[in-house]
Amino acid sequence: MLFCPNCANVLLIDKAGNTQFFCRTCPYHYELNGQVVYKLQKQDKEIKPLLAENQMFDGQKINEECPKCSHSIAYCIMFQTRSSDEPMTRFFMCEECKYRWKNDQ
Repeated sequence: MLFCPNCANVLLIDKAGNTQFFCRTCPYHYELNGQVVYKLQKQDKEIKPLLAENQMFDGQKINEECPKCSHSIAYCIMFQTRSSDEPMTRFFMCEECKYRWKNDQ
């Protein structure tokens, strides 16, 4: 896929002769001289967490039973993980055994 250097739109192949790319938005044309092959390698980026591991559950403690050890107190944090018209997802970490779970109902 090639992009127009003037307006950054995708260039299309001229169907009449298949000898040029053209921009639908501006008058830019790119002439083809033989076979054109471009190979791009995908470059993975490092995903950085929103919060550091030690900050994740510094928040509020609530009365929520751990499904693993049945301890009654857990740390709670909320994030919007779905569309904005859906409720927020609550993430929990047991104060006792550090087990993590979520509630996205």
